Amino acid sequence: MGFWKALLSKIPGRAPEVYQMTEDTLVWNIKDGKLYGLKVNEDGTKEVVLITGTGGPSHDRAHQITSVLDHPAVDERDRGKMVATNPLTGAIELIDIPISYNPVKFRQTADKTITNTTVETTLFGTGVGSLVIPANTFVAGSTIRLRMQGVISSPKDSAEEVTFKVYLGNTVLTQMTGNLFQGMEAAALIIDLLITCRSIGSNGTVMPAGAVIIEIRSVGYQSLIRLNSSNPISINTTIDNTLNLTFKWTAAKVANSITTNVSLVESM
Repeated sequence: MGFWKALLSKIPGRAPEVYQMTEDTLVWNIKDGKLYGLKVNEDGTKEVVLITGTGGPSHDRAHQITSVLDHPAVDERDRGKMVATNPLTGAIELIDIPISYNPVKFRQTADKTITNTTVETTLFGTGVGSLVIPANTFVAGSTIRLRMQGVISSPKDSAEEVTFKVYLGNTVLTQMTGNLFQGMEAAALIIDLLITCRSIGSNGTVMPAGAVIIEIRSVGYQSLIRLNSSNPISINTTIDNTLNLTFKWTAAKVANSITTNVSLVESM
C-alpha cells in the first residue's frame, strides 16, 4: 500500500501546475475548497484536473445547476467527503478526503540511558507513535529514516568497545563494532540511518545505510561508525516488522554510559 501526498494552497483561485504534481499528489486549496489531481492521458500527456465534488463548474454541471446556491442539501454525515469509484464493485461512493499526510511515525519523549552493563539494549526511549512497520505498507522505493541524538561517555584508562545493531523485526539489517576514544565525557552522539525497500513480498529486500557520529572534543574531530550493508537484506514485507536500534558495551563499568535524548522515525 502506498501513500497519497497532500499539498495545501492558500491562494484563492490558483490551480497547481503540472510540474508541481505527481500521480500520487493531491492539492487542496483551503481558500476556495477545491481539490486537484493529476490526470495522465492515453497519449502520455498530463494535465491538472479539478476533482468533481469539490466545487467549481464541473461540480455544478454534475448537478445540472448554474450556481452553487442551487446545490441540493448535503447530509451532515457526508460533508467533507469526495466522490470516488470503488475499484472492487465499480460503485460511486463518498470517501473521506485525504487532505494531509504525516510522515512521522515515532518521536521519543523520554531519555534512555544504558550504563554499567553488557546486555544488548534498545536505544529508543518511550515516545509517541509506533516503531512498527505494518504488513504490506512497503513498496519499492519506500524509505524509513531514523535520526537520534544523545551523549556518550567512557573511562580515561581504556578505549571501550561498543556494538550497534539495527533490526527490522527479528532480522539484523546491519551491525557494527568499534572502539571509543578514552576519557570521553558526555560527547555528542548523532545517529542517522536510511532503510530503503528494494523489493516486496515474503522474500522482499531492503538496503540500510547510515552512520554513528561521535564528537571528540579533546582532539578536535569526529569519530564515525558506519551502519551499512554491502548487499540488500532479505525481509518479509507481508508481516508487521518492528524497527529497533540496539547498543551493547563489551565491558560493564560505571563510567561507560550512553544516553539518547531525542529520536525521530519518518516514513518517506
